[in-house]
Amino acid sequence: MDLKGRCDVIGLPSLLLMIEAGRMTGTLRISRVNPVEDGLIYLVSGQIHRAELRPREDLRGREAVIALMNRADGTFEFTPETLDVGNEVHHTTAQIVVEAARRLDGPR
Repeated sequence: MDLKGRCDVIGLPSLLLMIEAGRMTGTLRISRVNPVEDGLIYLVSGQIHRAELRPREDLRGREAVIALMNRADGTFEFTPETLDVGNEVHHTTAQIVVEAARRLDGPR
């Protein structure tokens, strides 16, 4: 079953934590219009193993996920599928969500 929705209804941090809790495997696509961005996050048993942000080829892995969390617009679609991808991120999904929140809060 695919999960689809709008990022302003369920935020990317909540969505990622839900996928982690369910230990789901598949591809999460985040699409945005202005500016055009297409984020792909590959998850294995709920953990982020790879992430890309197109057309920004310079952002990959953890930094791509954090950049995607900086905005609440766009749509998402999670497609469950068997993936054969190595872990290029080396952080848990929860650690990445916490790091993104810390960066958004800024220095105190």
